[in-house]
Amino acid sequence: MRWPALALVLAACASAPPPAPPPAPDPADPWPKPPAKVHSLPSEDASHSAGRDLNQILAGLEALSPSLSFYPPRIADDAERDRAYGQWSELLRDLRAVPLEQYPDEVTYHAIFAETYRLGYNLGVKGAASLAEENLAYCLGQDGLSDPCHRTRAALYLSERATNERLMLTEASLNTLRATSEKPDERVEASYVALRALSLDEPGMFAAIDHYLELFSEGESADTFRKFKEKWDK
Repeated sequence: MRWPALALVLAACASAPPPAPPPAPDPADPWPKPPAKVHSLPSEDASHSAGRDLNQILAGLEALSPSLSFYPPRIADDAERDRAYGQWSELLRDLRAVPLEQYPDEVTYHAIFAETYRLGYNLGVKGAASLAEENLAYCLGQDGLSDPCHRTRAALYLSERATNERLMLTEASLNTLRATSEKPDERVEASYVALRALSLDEPGMFAAIDHYLELFSEGESADTFRKFKEKWDK
């Protein structure tokens, strides 16, 4: 099987550059680290007072998402990484300072923190992935159909160092998102391609690509998937 081309498929699914080779595993940390420097979680500070309300914090996270929503993140150099880390850290500190009663409900609370920590993981914040998992467990334990939490879990587990358990959970989340969406979702269908590729399921990967192209012939990843199929068939 021609799996050296796998990075091309994964890049198309994430609309991001192909992932860099993973660093050597750290036995004390089950999650991989980006090739650049690793940041630390900001310390807890009970005296910190948020300088913005929840909606302003969410707007700040949304502004960071185009750069940090992918692994590796869309960051040009260490200086940009440091700036993004500073912004993300301040947003997390403010988020922690927002009282629970200001969130719509506990599911939303955990969904927001799960996604915030996922962005931190992509940025290279050690320990952020485990905290994202903890919040996902609470969120999906309270609402097994939570759309944002299933999206966050799928995106988190379609990163590096896939395990059988993570792949199974990813498929469960994608199946839930597909079943509960009123119409086909382009990102969900692209994620199925990445899932099959990470599972080394060649027939399933091409079936997922064909299904994506049938639904989204002009989609964000359509041209890349077509080129990939043409290259594969040569």
